[in-house]
Amino acid sequence: MHPGLDPKIKRRADGSIDTAFYMERGRLARANQARDLTMALFSGSKKKPTKLGVTRVFQALFA
Repeated sequence: MHPGLDPKIKRRADGSIDTAFYMERGRLARANQARDLTMALFSGSKKKPTKLGVTRVFQALFA
């Protein structure tokens, strides 16, 4: 590792930031959030989701 670089940031062997690692983390976080929002929207209710609820899910997915 190069002197002066932040050791908390995941880096490749050449010292550059491991962008693939952070991109995958972001995808996983978004997928988990979408799953949680969808589960919250549909759980505990047999009625159709409200338009407002669906709108919030889509806003969260595409924000």
